[in-house]
Amino acid sequence: MGNNGRDGLMLRLLHRLASNGQVYDWIQRLAGVSLVDRKLAAWVASSDGANILDLGGGTGRVSALAPPGSRYICLDVEHPKLRRFLAGRSRGHALMADATRVPLADNTIQLVVCVFVAHHLRTSEFSALLCEARRVLTSTGRFVFIDPVSNRGRWQSRLLWRLDRGAYPKTPEQLLAFLSEQFSIVHSERFSIYHEYLLAVATNRPAAPR
Repeated sequence: MGNNGRDGLMLRLLHRLASNGQVYDWIQRLAGVSLVDRKLAAWVASSDGANILDLGGGTGRVSALAPPGSRYICLDVEHPKLRRFLAGRSRGHALMADATRVPLADNTIQLVVCVFVAHHLRTSEFSALLCEARRVLTSTGRFVFIDPVSNRGRWQSRLLWRLDRGAYPKTPEQLLAFLSEQFSIVHSERFSIYHEYLLAVATNRPAAPR
């Protein structure tokens, strides 16, 4: 087996391990997720009494940021991650579903959170996710988004992208353009740990008349 074959086998093994909830949490901590959580907390903490939907929520890390009066829903397609969420965190509900086809009623969620999901999705899938986020949000709802962005100039970022399961990194400009199609962006910023990240906060817009 050549070097490329061995490298590919190793990456597939690492990706399979990352689907395990405990391993996933360990990788997130190693990648500096505590700073991401601090950025996120500033926008989630004010949602007391809200229904919070965490799209692609994994092991439900965001639930620790949700205020006590809120109702948290962790949506993910991977059962091992949801199992770890239910085993380790008492607050909230697990929902095994696809973020591009959310099984929730229109206008029922006050806050949708989407963290580290976009780079796993093709552009059509990401557009579908954003449409679903807009659909379930109330008219005054808010969408909070964080994702690593493509930056070939950072060697740390290049290494992490090689190890990452996400095959569809996007530039900040691409992400903001997609978000602007569905939402009104009220805040955006870029920050770096090992990856470079985009944080965007957006409000819902009325649906177009049919």
